[in-house]
Amino acid sequence: MVWRVCGVAGLLGVGSIGLAQSSFYFEIEHTTLLPGQSTQVQLWAAFPAADHSVAGIWTSLRSSTGSEGFSDMRIVPPLDGPGTTAGTLSATGVDDILAGQLMFPICGIGGCPPSINPIVFWEATYTAPADATPMALDLSTLTSRFDVYPELLNPRSESRLEGLVEASATIHIVPAPAGVFALALGLVCVRRRR
Repeated sequence: MVWRVCGVAGLLGVGSIGLAQSSFYFEIEHTTLLPGQSTQVQLWAAFPAADHSVAGIWTSLRSSTGSEGFSDMRIVPPLDGPGTTAGTLSATGVDDILAGQLMFPICGIGGCPPSINPIVFWEATYTAPADATPMALDLSTLTSRFDVYPELLNPRSESRLEGLVEASATIHIVPAPAGVFALALGLVCVRRRR
């Protein structure tokens, strides 16, 4: 089961969104992991229904544990145009995620159709540390740029950064049930000896 987690109440699990403002949200394959388990994390963008398509995104993923556990990062087509990058791992998470697409109608290059709204633009694998204790991994976005193409066949882009709702989500890491059982059994044995 894939969980959509976003910064706007009411968008949870919605397939097509006709918003008046732009927003980001996460889709996370598994929001609860055992130590050593992995899950796919995706970033999605929703833009105002009156606009044609996404032009460019510049954001960073903030993680409460930094970049630890993230791998296989990539920009998802069609927003993997020239100059895009899946970002760089840093002490705060993944910095400088750049996604976007070109629109040059004269050359037959048009942005993706508005029917693709919201649209996935970034994904990665997150693997919980093998020696993890119970913890909550908090994720959020911090965006510097969010541009759209307001019109079909017009290469002029406009910013939709003002009023952008940033994404936030939490992945819970819990110890294996067998480990909890063994710990509880050990505590019972210690108490009986006393």
